[in-house]
Formats: sequence, C-alpha cells, structure tokens
Amino acid sequence: MDKNKIISKLKNICFSTKKISTQDLKTKYSKIWTREGIAVFLEKDEALIFNDIIKEIFSDPVIYQNFSVSDIEKELQEIISKVLSEQMNKREEKIKNEIDIFLQSINSKIKEWVFIFPIENLKLRIRQLKLNDIILYRFTRYCANNYLKIIRNNLEQNPNYRNNRQFIDQFVNKIKTHNVSRLLDKACAEIKIKGTLDGARQRALRKLDIVLGIIKLFAPLGTDSAKSYFGLFGEIIPSNLRSILSYKSDKTEFHPRMERTGYLYPYEIDKKKIKTMRKYGLRLLLDIEEKNEKTDLETRILNSILWYSKAFDTPIFREIEDTRLQSDTDSISEESEFFSLGDKFLKLIVSLECLLIFGRENKKDNISRRSSYILTDSYDQRAEIQKYLKEAYDVRSKIVHEGGYVVSREETRKLMLHVQHVIITLVRFRNRWKIKNNEDFYQWLEKHRLRDRLRSKR
Repeated sequence: MDKNKIISKLKNICFSTKKISTQDLKTKYSKIWTREGIAVFLEKDEALIFNDIIKEIFSDPVIYQNFSVSDIEKELQEIISKVLSEQMNKREEKIKNEIDIFLQSINSKIKEWVFIFPIENLKLRIRQLKLNDIILYRFTRYCANNYLKIIRNNLEQNPNYRNNRQFIDQFVNKIKTHNVSRLLDKACAEIKIKGTLDGARQRALRKLDIVLGIIKLFAPLGTDSAKSYFGLFGEIIPSNLRSILSYKSDKTEFHPRMERTGYLYPYEIDKKKIKTMRKYGLRLLLDIEEKNEKTDLETRILNSILWYSKAFDTPIFREIEDTRLQSDTDSISEESEFFSLGDKFLKLIVSLECLLIFGRENKKDNISRRSSYILTDSYDQRAEIQKYLKEAYDVRSKIVHEGGYVVSREETRKLMLHVQHVIITLVRFRNRWKIKNNEDFYQWLEKHRLRDRLRSKR
C-alpha cells in the first residue's frame, strides 16, 4: 500500500469547492454521505478517485484479509468528512494525520469472531466433522443454551444492565425466540476467524462456500443423489409440495396433482463417505483452502470447484414426462425441466474453462484436449474423450446462442461426472506431475499436446 498515493488522491477530493443546487443532487453526484455534521457530495470523477483509494488500501494484505469493502468505505468517508471540516490551508496536514491514525489503528480493529451458519438439507451421521477452520455438527439444545449463556453473562457484567434482571430476561428470551430456536436440530457450520465483524463474516462465508464445494465435489452422482442439494440456509431451494388443480372444460373430469419441488431428501455424511473423500484427495484440497497465499494454480482449482458446486446445487424445478426433442424450428421449449438442466450444463462448462483455459484461447479444442491429457495416457481413450467434449461444447454453444436447445438428464449427468473426474485427478496427481503453478500446468499440457501430435503423424 502506497501511503503517499492515498494522500495525493485524497487531496484531489478534499481541495475542490463546489456550489450545490437541488437539480445537481438528482443528476450530478455519484456518492453522497453525511459524517461529522457535514454532507459530502462526490461527482463521478471524484467517486472514481474514491474507489481508487479503496483499491490501494486493499493492496495491504492485512487489510485485504480482515476488512470488508464496507469497512474501508466508512473509514474513508469519515476521514474525508473530518478533512472538509477544516479550513483549506489546514486540510493537507489533516489528511496526513488522519491517514496515520487509520493505519495505526488497523490491528486494534481486528478481533476473533465465531460464526454459526445453518446448513440446509445436510444430515450428519457422525457427531461432528472438522474441515480446517470449519466444524460441522448438529445444533442441539446444549449448543443453544451455551450461546444464550454467553449473552446473559455479557449483560450481567455490563454496568448498564447488571441490576436490571427483567431487561436481561426479556432480551435473552427475544434472542432465543427469534434467532437461536430457528437453528435447533439443524446441521450447522461453526467458523472461528479474525477480522472486523463484517470483514470476518464475509471471509467466513467465502471459506464455507469453498469447503461445502469440496464436499459436493466428492458426492456420488447416482440417481439417488440427483436431488440432494445442500448449502447455506436461504441459498438452497427448500423442499415443498406444489398443488396443481385441473379439470375438463365441460366439468366431467378433474385431476388435482401434487408435485415435490426442491430437494427430495437430505445429503448424508457418514464415516463411509468421509473415508471415500479422504481416499480421493480431501486432505490435498483442504491444504489448499487453508493457505492464506495460494498459488495461481490453486486459485484456479478452487474457482473450478466453486462452479462445479453451483452446478450441483442447480435444482430441477419440474418433472416433465414428455421428452420429445425440440426441432430447430421451435421457438420455445415446452419441456421446462430442460432449462434448469441447461443451466447445470453451462455451469459445468464454466468449471472446465476456469480450470483449463489460459487467456484468449480456442475453448472448445483446448477443453477437449486438456481434459483427455489429465484423465488418461491412452491415445485411443484420449481421442474418445476429445470427441465427447467437443460435442458437449457444441451443446453449450447451442444453449447460449440458440436459447431453447434441449439437454437431457443423461447428458448433464455424464458431463458432471467428467468434470468431477478431471478436477479430482488433477488434485491427486499434480504433485507427482510436478505441477506447482499455472506456468507448470500450461507447459505440462503443451508437452502432451506435442507428444500426441507427433504420434498422430506416424
């Protein structure tokens, strides 16, 4: 982080003077706030400078790891407001002093927090599962009482409330009713993490997203797991019964129907599943997730897993028995189920692109070739994989460019299995293949491409 650059940009904002009209408030200003009894109005170019300052502050690794953008915006707004309260000839010195105070106070703003997040549709057949900083467990009444005890003890030690037993009881009961009771008997993820409250919460959510994505990567893809979506509560479509009424227009027949939407049953984690995950590289992925400074290849792998997990969670909303294929002349697909399948399909292709594409390359050819290099040494098997992936990418293109292309459950399941195998195989064998970063990975892929080209010429 360049302090002098920050000071220089703040001067650009704080040394401008302007007259403000009512019409200007509607059209001219991009950022407005009130602090220290002063209303601040930033025009578009000043708002861009404001954002540049935030980016420069976030170049500091301590701030990047522990603060949220909202935290820094508030700090910066307060600094600017204090500076603008000074006379023009004192503002430069005020900027320097306020920036020094902010930088010196950074560590004091970093605290250790514990977050407990409810997980939708996850069932644990074990007491708990610890994955790096995250502990998965069932939230019992014992857990609930422990949390309420923390609140009660805190209030009883506060001189403003310790003698007000009625207030303490009412406050604790309110938290119990509105917050704690909602978690009873649900699977929860507990994360201990440092930062500001908002910064730590956002970082905890990112870690949770990755760790749940890792679990989904190892989930079996049989028909029995097709609708076991699970994830952070509120981000997964819950299981519901949908009632549909129908009757013949002459009123001689009626056919009420019930449909189950969302997930059908919980995703279960037991000792057998944990053993399988460990066998196929769980520890290797957790080691990557745990690192504060990841290599470009490790970031590439995690991004690929996140897209895979989003594909895993994409629900099939409707059960349609009529599976007639859509003709090229149809403008709208009647099989609405296939739109959600198409969404899954696209996310799986994006997962492969995250993993296998470097810059502006031919995605179709490179995804197909590079997938085959990772999965097998057999020239004939590589040819089959490449043919399949090119066809899959053609499906992707039809979905994107034609909109109504019908993709089947089997096509989607097959692609999901392929993406799963590509990611897991790379994770398991990259150390044996001496692949540490993006450059190593690219050169390894190129070596196999040249080898296959020479073999095809024989």
